[in-house]
Amino acid sequence: MSADREWVDAGIWGKSRGLVRPYPLIWHLIDTAAVAGVLWDRYLAANQRRIIVEGLAVDEGHARSLIMFWAGLHDVGKAIPGFQKKHEGAFAALRRDGTYEDYRGDCSLNHDVAGQLALPELLGALGYPQLGRRASGRLAYRVGQVVGGHHGRFHQTSSPHGGRLQLGGGRWGRQREALVRLVHGAVGSPAPPAAVDAAACVLITGLVILADWLASQEHFLRRQLSQVPELVTVESAGAHLSALTGPAVGLVDEAGLAVPSYRAAGFADLFPHRPNALQRSVIDELLPVVDGPGLLVVTAATGDGKTEVGLEAARRLAEVCGASGFFFALPTMATSDQMYRRVREFAVRLADGPAPVTLLHSMSWLNADYEARAAVEVDELGAVVSDDPAGHVVAPEWLRGRKRGLLAPMAVGTVDQALLAALTTKHNALRLLGLSGKVFIVDEAHSYDEYMSALLRRLLSWLGRYGCPVVLLSATLPSSQASALVRAYQEDAGVEPARVSVPYPGWTFVPAAKADVVTISATAREQVVAGRTMRFRLDVRPVRHATGPERLVR
Repeated sequence: MSADREWVDAGIWGKSRGLVRPYPLIWHLIDTAAVAGVLWDRYLAANQRRIIVEGLAVDEGHARSLIMFWAGLHDVGKAIPGFQKKHEGAFAALRRDGTYEDYRGDCSLNHDVAGQLALPELLGALGYPQLGRRASGRLAYRVGQVVGGHHGRFHQTSSPHGGRLQLGGGRWGRQREALVRLVHGAVGSPAPPAAVDAAACVLITGLVILADWLASQEHFLRRQLSQVPELVTVESAGAHLSALTGPAVGLVDEAGLAVPSYRAAGFADLFPHRPNALQRSVIDELLPVVDGPGLLVVTAATGDGKTEVGLEAARRLAEVCGASGFFFALPTMATSDQMYRRVREFAVRLADGPAPVTLLHSMSWLNADYEARAAVEVDELGAVVSDDPAGHVVAPEWLRGRKRGLLAPMAVGTVDQALLAALTTKHNALRLLGLSGKVFIVDEAHSYDEYMSALLRRLLSWLGRYGCPVVLLSATLPSSQASALVRAYQEDAGVEPARVSVPYPGWTFVPAAKADVVTISATAREQVVAGRTMRFRLDVRPVRHATGPERLVR
């Protein structure tokens, strides 16, 4: 066999924890590619697919194949001596025929960084633009960043830790070439895209992280271990990929990640009371004309029904934008706990099948309503199988794991859970993936200090870029603060920021596209004000005040 057409060695392992024997790296890569394809079909919202398609400058089918290919490359950095040494038995078997070089120097290179270092050259053989010394904008380097970021952090430098020496030469390099070639052929040999812009790159990274997490579950690996082909060829890899469609769909659905179905419901179906004047104005004047994403600002006094306005507006915005649901952000854990009950009741009435609702803050495990799962039937993997409508909104075990709650169709939690997406924190790409496919509702938008307001503006810039609908609710939002938030959203949405004046009480909707701002009519606002009018009766009664010794009477 010639060196340039070397077969993939199934002895190079990718997973071992909890398994009776190591799981071959090539099949973990193919598994992850299959899950990425299902996530494209069953998890991504319409606006997320649009951003990726436009960011790659290809059609949707081509974009899906590229996502599967890049997800299938995420662990190519495990084909290095330093990583393979972590399983002594498997490494000894590889070294037995003497064709693999042993690297005896520093082995501190993590496999995610190794993948980023190796990929530009490997992708060059497939027609991707080659990497220069300072070519951060070039295609191969961007794809390498996606692979390097699959553990939650992007790596900026091109050669950390003297890393190229640790990649291993000789047969190690030929095996990495064979892995890339085999995955590429298995997913249909997609041609390189014209570009990968930053917004698309972040979403793709989040999707790769999610696909890897799902495909790395021990119960799945144990089941697959006895089913993977013994012969590693492009044909066997393609057949294995096709056979994974059903199991991959099962992984996504068991995790609670499938886009839910919602009933065609009106206000009376969703809430136990008739709409008041503020709610009626949104139903009559805004919802019929909304045909795309935008930012809605609602200002009214406490008790005027802003929560119902936010939920009803989110329902309509999700419908017209193809969003999977919403995240309701609040300033404190206490208010989040209270809102969780209301949102859960709303979700039970709205959902037509499984639609998990998660509660996101550090003490959610103390919330009795959220933890009440005893009456809900689940399978051995923790997936909800109950036919009870209330069971449809119970979050399965997978979504209750760390950093996973924002991936649920509907979520309630403290606003910091969303603001972390705007910081360079670990797995911020995963948070942006979870947020950008939803309607983002912010309650008490006036209550944040300057630092949190700056983070909120930065997050709104990202969401504006992604075409994500936003609803801001407030009792006392200053006009200057409202204008700053709207400006942050519109600038990255690609439209000229509009001059916004939010009436009080009332609402204003600012589209993410070039369209007219919609605001509450004067007549409707008068009705809202009239509905808040209260009559008081003042009784004046004389009161006798004791003086002198009388004050000492016991």
